[in-house]
Amino acid sequence: MMHSIIKKTVNRITITGLFIAIELIIVLGLVRSFAYYTRAFGLISFVVSLLVVLYLIRRDQVSSIKIVWIVIILLIPGFGGLLYLTIGTQNPVRKMEAKVRRAHQEIAPHLKQNQEDLTELSAENPRLAGTVKNILQTSDYPIYKNTTVEYFDFGEKMYAAMLAEIKKAERYIFLEYFIINEKSRMWQEMLGLLKEKAQAGVDVRLIYDDFGSLTVFRLENIPQLRAAGIKVVAFNPFIPTLAVKMNNRDHRKILVIDGKVAFNGGINIADEYINEEERFGVWKDTGILLKGPAITSFTLMFLEIWNAFCRPDELLLDFSAYAFAGEIEEEAGFVMPYGENPLTHDLVAEDTYIDILNQAIDYVTIFTPYLIITDKMIHALQLASKRGVAVKIVTPGIPDKPLIYRATRSFYRDLIKEGVEIYEYSPGFIHAKSFIADDKIAVVGTINMDYRSLYLHFECATLLYQVPMIKALKADTEDTLKTCRKVELSELKRNFIGSLIDDLLHLFAPLM
Repeated sequence: MMHSIIKKTVNRITITGLFIAIELIIVLGLVRSFAYYTRAFGLISFVVSLLVVLYLIRRDQVSSIKIVWIVIILLIPGFGGLLYLTIGTQNPVRKMEAKVRRAHQEIAPHLKQNQEDLTELSAENPRLAGTVKNILQTSDYPIYKNTTVEYFDFGEKMYAAMLAEIKKAERYIFLEYFIINEKSRMWQEMLGLLKEKAQAGVDVRLIYDDFGSLTVFRLENIPQLRAAGIKVVAFNPFIPTLAVKMNNRDHRKILVIDGKVAFNGGINIADEYINEEERFGVWKDTGILLKGPAITSFTLMFLEIWNAFCRPDELLLDFSAYAFAGEIEEEAGFVMPYGENPLTHDLVAEDTYIDILNQAIDYVTIFTPYLIITDKMIHALQLASKRGVAVKIVTPGIPDKPLIYRATRSFYRDLIKEGVEIYEYSPGFIHAKSFIADDKIAVVGTINMDYRSLYLHFECATLLYQVPMIKALKADTEDTLKTCRKVELSELKRNFIGSLIDDLLHLFAPLM
């Protein structure tokens, strides 16, 4: 059985790599053939490259992304331009964009902002109210009061709470995850409960990202899950081809149960996230549990993706059946779950992070597994530090991807020189994604500080203001910093080769 699973998984990976390699060989072969058979090809390549570069210059796109593609186009005339038009434009595929836009239009009327809540926030903190209005205008997700939030400083604690809530489910369970490892204890334990609930009449629906789970979750699982009563959507099924839409992945992690509770954070469904399996030392991940009206946004976020990619006979259009059904208890503060949709080009995730940096007065502490950022984000971090804000960033001490780790470290020097403090998590790998500022404002979710999260992936997070839970996040940041090693500027000295490698990684960072 295990041999069969491994064989099928390896076969899919092998076939995927083989098809992409064949496509590249064919394209390169055509380029070489044209060059061989006609001298005019050089002129054609030059003209095509020039036109693509001019098109790039005029595009409303991040300058660092433009620069790296211009370099590629000029270094590889003809092929570079073709490669950019194939995978680099970031233009959403019309079919996918239309499906998601239609699904969002269906949920939008149910995302209703209570104007009294917004007015109260505006009176209390006009600057943050501007951040909230930007999120509301670009993504439609409202801000709520009277939602309790519980913080988890490690994945295993969050997982225990997830299991406890799944056991209570009576009406529906919605799961949306980037990675599901079918062989993990975490998934097998959850799967047993999900099957029990489905057989008891609970509506169980699962969305997983096909590329994120490519090596650990077989397509053969889908009919087996359906047979057990669990409805499944493989988000944007991975096709071994050079295509723009393959860049757009569902990086969200959402669990909603009965319209009463919702979970969000960095935790996927695999054993390393709960320290059941050691891969890179201690795995530090975080998340939150919401109880209250704010969970409505996570429910509708799930339904948006479900309706965009599910089978026609599994559409869910009666949103009232999945409305908030919990008790409303008076709770301090404001809670705003929000989603990032890369197909709209509204940079909600990056704008929110930068807004927090711009309005911070005393401190900002950031957890992120990757630090591969735009000039705009670099400037915001530097400016906050120069204004006297204590900016601290925690990154992994043990990396999961050596090349990405080297790229992350290539950004350290410019930040530390301007007073930003960077700490590496000595016990292992930090996968948490959070911001906390001035004991008042926080973000916890799935959004990394890298190009993929900020520009290419479907993401989600929760903006929090004056919520009691922020004290727990503050305590966790302080405890975590005690286990970290501060990176000093002196240790970042590089020889010529090292400096060249870092500069190249910096240049090509938008493609990582």
